[in-house]
Amino acid sequence: MSITVTVSDMSCDGCEEIVENAVSEVNGVESVEADSDAETVTVEGSDDVEAIMEAIDFAGYSPSRESTEGDEEDADTTGADEDEA
Repeated sequence: MSITVTVSDMSCDGCEEIVENAVSEVNGVESVEADSDAETVTVEGSDDVEAIMEAIDFAGYSPSRESTEGDEEDADTTGADEDEA
């Protein structure tokens, strides 16, 4: 499973390293890649979004949203439901 979190307050390689180290401590995380230019943190392995968001917050950064593989399908289903309503 892949989870991507937006973290807009990372500004350098050091920020990326701090976030990656914090998230790597979350149980089940196999890999983590922070990208300050894209303002994202991508996590493989763990599906514990709350723990990932808490780790980022504890590291001193502000996670603002998350998405997982398959969110697009959920969004399409939600859009279809709204059209029917």
